[in-house]
Amino acid sequence: MSVNTKAYARFSLAYFCFFLFLGGIISFWPLWLSEQGFNERQIGVLIAVSMSTKLIAPSFWGWLADRMGRHLHVLQGCAVLGTLCFCLVFVRTDFWFLFVALFLFSFFWDAVMPQIEVLTLAKLEQNQDESNYTLVRLWGSVSFILVVLGLGLLFDYVSINTLPYFLLAFLCVFIASSVYLPNVTVEKNIQQSPDVFSVLKRPDVIGFLLVCALLQISHGPYYTWFSVYLKDLGYSLSAIGVLWTLSVIAEIVLFVFMRQLYKYVR
Repeated sequence: MSVNTKAYARFSLAYFCFFLFLGGIISFWPLWLSEQGFNERQIGVLIAVSMSTKLIAPSFWGWLADRMGRHLHVLQGCAVLGTLCFCLVFVRTDFWFLFVALFLFSFFWDAVMPQIEVLTLAKLEQNQDESNYTLVRLWGSVSFILVVLGLGLLFDYVSINTLPYFLLAFLCVFIASSVYLPNVTVEKNIQQSPDVFSVLKRPDVIGFLLVCALLQISHGPYYTWFSVYLKDLGYSLSAIGVLWTLSVIAEIVLFVFMRQLYKYVR
């Protein structure tokens, strides 16, 4: 196995471990919150507070990582601090305590995925091998499918109140996987950046931001209420897990053929 192949395997492992946690929390966290006795409004607020940190945290941690030149260390440090904050859910489960705990957790955890992407793309760029990104990233989708199917089957027999223990285990597994990530040097772009307002006026940028906004609007109710909706219809948790995997299977197919598709859209 070449040095580059080993590096790609380590990045693939990091994506795999990261999406273990993501699959578990996206698919079953609203059901866990419902099991704690929260109503629909409270569940919506607790999910929203986890999303709200994305307005600030990724940019802040990205700026700090660029300034320090320590992207891997920021990733690892935020993963550890986020995991410690997640442990607060084992202390109390009243609304305002969870509100603060999830805010703190998300503020640190939101640093992780952007830094994985930065390090992965920097390594691929160094090897002039950017087209292989999808073959690395697809392992995250594979783990998402496995964890959603596995937890869905398990929760047909075990109380969903055990979900936080599985999520904590997945967080710890990711921290362990991050130890094996190569410390890639990220080249800084020293070119003069254009004025942000002139960029925002460009039609292609406006169209891109509009698409992103519509995508996030659709994800809001989907991530928050899809599992709750299916359970209210009488679906078992194993069936809910199966239904969650359908779109991710399509994602994997796209990742596999992305290199060929990319040739026609460049």
